[in-house]
Amino acid sequence: MNTLRLAVLSIVIAAPRAASAKDIHLKPDGTGDFANVQAAIDAASSGDRILLAAGTYPEHVVIKDKNDLALIGEGGVTLATDDGGADVIALSGVKRVLLKNLHGVHTSPGCDNPVVSINASEDVTVEGCDLNGSGTGGVVARASTHLKILGNHIHKCTWIGLMFSEVTDSVVRGNLIEGNAGGVELSGVSGIELAANTVARNANAGLKLEAVKSVSVGGNVVAFNSFSWGGGAGGISQDDKSSVAYARNCVFGNTHKKDPSDFSGLTP
Repeated sequence: MNTLRLAVLSIVIAAPRAASAKDIHLKPDGTGDFANVQAAIDAASSGDRILLAAGTYPEHVVIKDKNDLALIGEGGVTLATDDGGADVIALSGVKRVLLKNLHGVHTSPGCDNPVVSINASEDVTVEGCDLNGSGTGGVVARASTHLKILGNHIHKCTWIGLMFSEVTDSVVRGNLIEGNAGGVELSGVSGIELAANTVARNANAGLKLEAVKSVSVGGNVVAFNSFSWGGGAGGISQDDKSSVAYARNCVFGNTHKKDPSDFSGLTP
């Protein structure tokens, strides 16, 4: 990242909220500014923050075509749905949206959708969240750019912890991704930084990289992951079409489908 890009990024982050922006306060019993989270999202304007008081909100929500919006939990906030055909939080066509300090969970077995889905969006941040119990993935993003997945706990998902497809210029940093069917899968992406994550005890490959360009993988712990898709390594599996820079990763205790005694965890 060059100096000019850093300067521009700093200006964007430091930009003040619009004068008309407001804080919307919600409570689990419906006595806040709106009866439920979806109603607050639908009514929100650019720059608004939706602040959720502690407790459980039994719903799934859709954020579509919204800009400059924050959904923030204020201590022990859970969004829970028993609808196996719905994402807990679905984002589509949004820009500059923040999800922070939320617990998202599917409560019914056999669900078919992610906890958080991000589609055709830009500058979405998912930070400090606990995402689990999905039939597909914790965070599943497609055709999006400038995503920041920071400091989340992603676990107990029956397909993948985190999946990026056709995502560009994004950061995945400081996450604990454990106990999923698979850890992290990147496909057809470019300009992705995977840094300081712990990817452990997933039933398939810790990291699976396919047809990726300009991806950096540094300072991660990839440990005790098991059999991989297609017979690759349990730790890090990379195809020969990918361009990846590795630095200072700790890869150990991973098993190989063809040779369980192989703990190198690195392919190639």
